[in-house]
Amino acid sequence: MRLPLPVLAIAAACAGAPSCRAVTLDADYALSSHGFHLLDVDTHAELTPFGYAITAHSRTVGLIGMLAHSDVTSVASGRFDGIHVQPDHYASSGRSRGANRTTQIAYPAHDPVVEVLQPAEPERDPVPPADTRNSIDTLSAIVGLSRQVAETGRCDGTALVFDGHRLSRLEAHTVGTEPVPSSGAGFSGQALRCDFTSRQLAGFLHDANRARLMRPLHGSAWLAAPVPGAPVAAVRATFESPLFGTATLRLTRAAVR
Repeated sequence: MRLPLPVLAIAAACAGAPSCRAVTLDADYALSSHGFHLLDVDTHAELTPFGYAITAHSRTVGLIGMLAHSDVTSVASGRFDGIHVQPDHYASSGRSRGANRTTQIAYPAHDPVVEVLQPAEPERDPVPPADTRNSIDTLSAIVGLSRQVAETGRCDGTALVFDGHRLSRLEAHTVGTEPVPSSGAGFSGQALRCDFTSRQLAGFLHDANRARLMRPLHGSAWLAAPVPGAPVAAVRATFESPLFGTATLRLTRAAVR
């Protein structure tokens, strides 16, 4: 099971100008669909005025955990360039889609270089390196989105996202500030709503229904400081997923230090 892109809308960004203090945010999330609790996602973000390091650990729970077990840890680190991000390294490892998988990507010249991709997937179309130019990893994309919200109060923008196998385009636009709907115990209050679309561009399985996979997937994320003194992070998200249909990600716990 591959963690859907919006599930990783959990990273945070420094809430002030480059002079803001360093901060660490721990935030936990639960993913559900059609009334079933499917995934738990725990995140740890270390943020300085100059850069970031983000860890996200996702694992299936309940019945889905027995039928399609997944336990994956992803890590991204990089630097801030104004409201933008420049990743230095991305790594992901764990059990997913019935196999132990490892991915490592470096960014020596602002473009991704896949260092490790195991196991190989010969049944999947390779993504040409020319198509991945200026792409970033999933976690860094959301760090950039959150930082932009913290600095400007808006989330309009696009990003090319490459995970080693698939290339996608993420587009977001600002809706406005509103109460977070049915936020649960993790957060209650106002947040900036950002609507987004995610569309796979390349890296399809040979026998896949490309028309279906290339269909834009729509969603909404609500971003705010989850606890006093915390940087901006997603406190709730709803989105379309090719795996789950309509899914909801909600914050269950947050702590800052």
